[in-house]
Amino acid sequence: AQKVQALIHYPMHIGRSVDELLRVQRALIDTYQTPRATPANWKPGDAFMQSAADAVSGGTKGWLQRVMRSISK
Repeated sequence: AQKVQALIHYPMHIGRSVDELLRVQRALIDTYQTPRATPANWKPGDAFMQSAADAVSGGTKGWLQRVMRSISK
């Protein structure tokens, strides 16, 4: 089933960024049904990080260390 994964609203007086739309599309495609997430300012080719849901599934103790390790991979 198809579903909306992202919604970006630009007021009429604000310019649009095609690069940003393509970046969001690539992030959605690359992280679809995987435990990966994209950090702030991610660009195609940059490293992924562990998703918050996946990090917490291992318990809350040590979650930050697990996320930081996944970023450095």
